[in-house]
Amino acid sequence: MKPFFFSSLILLLVATQPALAVNRVSSVSLPNPIPKGFKGPIERKGAVVPARKKITSDIGKVTITNTKFDVTLVAPYEAEFTVDESLILHYGKALIKSKGLGANQSKPIASMPIVKVDVIGSEFMLSYSNALSEAEVIVFERNIQLIKNGKKQAINQGFWIGEGGRFGLQLVKPILLPDESLDYFKSMFRM
Repeated sequence: MKPFFFSSLILLLVATQPALAVNRVSSVSLPNPIPKGFKGPIERKGAVVPARKKITSDIGKVTITNTKFDVTLVAPYEAEFTVDESLILHYGKALIKSKGLGANQSKPIASMPIVKVDVIGSEFMLSYSNALSEAEVIVFERNIQLIKNGKKQAINQGFWIGEGGRFGLQLVKPILLPDESLDYFKSMFRM
């Protein structure tokens, strides 16, 4: 009777654990030839990027997919994923294509050291510079919520906003970018 009880208890414990997030590399783009001294992404297509593991690269691009979004990171970058599949961008540039989740959840979909972003089915760019301690956000589709110190600010399609460093410490009025500028920024993420 005891072995049955313990095996049932183990099954119950396993069944009540939340599913682990899966962040999978869907593409990697590197220059050819690869320059000497290259420090690129060690992740390869199909590889799983575990939560809380920092990924870095000095060169190239990598696209990673999970249930919340697809993210393309452009070198140089340092980023990691949380256990709930949110992105933490420590520095660099990231293009995020949300899959429609976000605002109904308790945690933002992406964060940088000075601001967080919550979205519902949007496409946007994040850029963070450690040297200047500043963040930039450009929204390509729909809108996002920028969160700083508990305050939220809506940023609509086609707008840019900067925060920290050269841009000041308070959230400011977003600036509408011309189509040519939006195209330029989006082109940085093409594989």
